[in-house]
Amino acid sequence: AATRHFLSARLETRAALVFTQIVARCRRSGDPRHVCDLAADIVGARLGSRDIDALVRAVPWWQRSARTVRHLGFGVATLFLLLAAGVAWSATRLPRLLVSQNVVLADGTPVYGPNSYRFTPPLLVRGRPARPGDTDSTRVVRLRIPTGTARVLSGGEARMDSSGVAIFGALRLRTTDTIVPIRFEAPGHASGTTNLPISVQTSDREIRVRLLEGKLASQVVRGRDARITVARGSPISGVIQVQYTSDYRSASVWLAMTPSWGDPKTAGRDVTPVTTPMRDNVIDVSIDYVAPNRQGRYWIIVVLSPEDSGGFILSRSNWTMGTPLWGDGNDVASLPDSVIREANRTGGLTSPLARSRSWLTKTFGGEWRQHATGCTILPQGREVPDIIYCPEWLPLFAIEVIVP
Repeated sequence: AATRHFLSARLETRAALVFTQIVARCRRSGDPRHVCDLAADIVGARLGSRDIDALVRAVPWWQRSARTVRHLGFGVATLFLLLAAGVAWSATRLPRLLVSQNVVLADGTPVYGPNSYRFTPPLLVRGRPARPGDTDSTRVVRLRIPTGTARVLSGGEARMDSSGVAIFGALRLRTTDTIVPIRFEAPGHASGTTNLPISVQTSDREIRVRLLEGKLASQVVRGRDARITVARGSPISGVIQVQYTSDYRSASVWLAMTPSWGDPKTAGRDVTPVTTPMRDNVIDVSIDYVAPNRQGRYWIIVVLSPEDSGGFILSRSNWTMGTPLWGDGNDVASLPDSVIREANRTGGLTSPLARSRSWLTKTFGGEWRQHATGCTILPQGREVPDIIYCPEWLPLFAIEVIVP
């Protein structure tokens, strides 16, 4: 009635508004009729009349038929699925950003306030190598933190070099979380993710070493109870995998090795300086010795310590001595069998380390004794000039060699 009234008064705009509301109610109630039929029923005029044309024009074309609405909804849903599939396919075709070096330690940076950190070593992310036509904006990797309390203070983006490597050396975060989820994004790449541990360095540095596995004298060796049986004077050769952790930042950290037979000074070997700080890194170590000519139980001992070379470690002499001191009773090769077995179980041992008393005095003056807690000048019941012996932790493992 309202529609007819407005049409009679030539108020076509208001009539059209009322009619569109009627059409909407019909669609919600499931009425499938076309708007032309609805208009004819309401107005009572024949199809094609001026009034019906005015009402039909007021209804958007996609609402004029219930079938059109259904088809349109199906078409939109299909288009959405096709777009989603296309995006997923594109993501599988894009090179993914990969974290090729994660963080080992977090250091406080008080200049940025409390709970602020820098990271060692820095995060390293790898993308695709540069191509002709790449612009500077396409080579930038941005760091995002999707959840948690962490906030980027600086260094939240890094530029990839020609080989595709981006280094986040300037990254600084503020957070109270112990694990920070990180997402990396760059144009033309699928995003990469990692979890950043907020592991703060304490006064007690962590350093450890252990045998994973290997093959020595054609025999498999693995773990704490590794042993081989060889004939007298036969070659002992092979390769073992060694896993180590070192939290030292600036120290020279060496891996060294010695058999428990022969002359310690000449039989011991510098194996390799190791990268530090590093957590649970694995390196391959070659072994080549000749078995003793006498029956017995012997050891091949592998040690790790922050010294200038393996000779200092194997002789238990600190670098402040200038040169390794051998034969003073604390050489690694002379360790008793029971001590080595216990060290294999615990991951190392505490033994006296020779240090230069004059170097300590020169460096620390009258306060040098504060840096020599537990030290003694009589390690073997005899005083050695200018040397003190201080208990120090030595990480090691050993492979037992049985000569029947």
